[in-house]
Amino acid sequence: MSESSTLSFFNQHLLFVIEMISRFFPIETHLLEKYENKWHWEGISQNVHIAWSPALLDKYQHKIDWELLSSGSRKPIHPPITDRQQWDDLNPQSLKVWSIETLEQFEDEWDWNMLSQNEALPWSEALLEKFQNHWNWYFLSANRSLPWSIALIDKFTHYWDWSELSSQSALPWSLKFIAYFEDKWHWSVLEQNKHLPWTIELLERFKNHWDWDRLCNRFIYQKILQPGLDIYLVEQILNQAGPCGWYTQKLHKLDQQEDWDKLKEISAQCILQFPQEAEAYFFRGKAHFKTNYYKGVMNDLNQAIRLRANFEEALYYRGLLSSEMMYYEDALQDFDKVIVLNPQNHQAFVTRANALQALAQYSRALQDIEEALSLNSTLADAYLVRARVYKKLQNFEQAIADYTQVIDQADEKGAHYYQRGLVYQQMNDLERACKDWKAASELYHYPSSILYNKYCKKP
Repeated sequence: MSESSTLSFFNQHLLFVIEMISRFFPIETHLLEKYENKWHWEGISQNVHIAWSPALLDKYQHKIDWELLSSGSRKPIHPPITDRQQWDDLNPQSLKVWSIETLEQFEDEWDWNMLSQNEALPWSEALLEKFQNHWNWYFLSANRSLPWSIALIDKFTHYWDWSELSSQSALPWSLKFIAYFEDKWHWSVLEQNKHLPWTIELLERFKNHWDWDRLCNRFIYQKILQPGLDIYLVEQILNQAGPCGWYTQKLHKLDQQEDWDKLKEISAQCILQFPQEAEAYFFRGKAHFKTNYYKGVMNDLNQAIRLRANFEEALYYRGLLSSEMMYYEDALQDFDKVIVLNPQNHQAFVTRANALQALAQYSRALQDIEEALSLNSTLADAYLVRARVYKKLQNFEQAIADYTQVIDQADEKGAHYYQRGLVYQQMNDLERACKDWKAASELYHYPSSILYNKYCKKP
């Protein structure tokens, strides 16, 4: 792979690369100090190449993970690379004992579990097919001596133990081979298999399958990253890593993964290290908001906005929180600012419309919904807010149309059937109301069950 491609990969996976460099790159003291706020300090604490001195330990005592530093070896370990051992201790007995004829003759005598593990059999597709109902396919999946190929695996695809196959050393591993069975592999097992053709191309080709935290290990570092790294590239990577280095990348990754509990933890750590970093306060506030724990959220969002006045996401979430607390005027002020900053933010139009309808400003709410739908016509939330507006305006037919649009799009339909049923009830159309409440009840929506039992069940 070219130098530009390598650098492109590093830039796209800064979090992963910084963690690997922190843990495995031979970092000299001057480099450690120069980028002290950019490292992943858990990795630094495990890096056996760093020449710790009392002065250095004292300087970074609040950044070091002392448990990791205390438990790790201080001597670099480079285990020897060993190829697969060719099995050369064959029993001198004739291989005729394993012929199809002999196996068939004593079919009821063989221990088929043991045979399935036996690497001395003259394995072939015909042999597997002949006794396919006798083999232990779990043991076969781990047997290195089968004539492994795409065709062989494909023929018996429903028999294999794919976890065992994923850990196999003898398969004809290649990008093409892995891609052919992409939906079959146990990726958590596959990513631990050292016999794969580990390259940047492999990581990129299947990037959506990897657990990147698990890939952050010595083997992958030595196999893929180490050959392309030098001190100049390390500095280039760290200079592009954001104001807080590893923390910047980690916070965004956890947010993408919606790992709210971990996001709370890491953002709190970041605040201790970087008390002037606006994103750390925002992500901590967002993580608590997403888990319906509102204590302290307003303080975090306010602090994020104080540190960065036009922080669009922080303004948006402060507006959401104000709406949740029914401070709709405050919410409108924040949503107004968000829309000025980003007129393409369709979700801000929806949330502002929701605040407007709560304040009975229905005309403005409908205008915002029209704007949101012009930006994204599939916004279920937009139809839902407009349905509420139409219901309050007693424009029941339009409300029904919007609730129907939401039901067609939504994965969890129970609450929407319930709401549409309420509109039908207001229209004195109890038959269709009951039909909706019944549908919602069958989706385990409890309030619908109550209404269905009260109004729809015949005595």
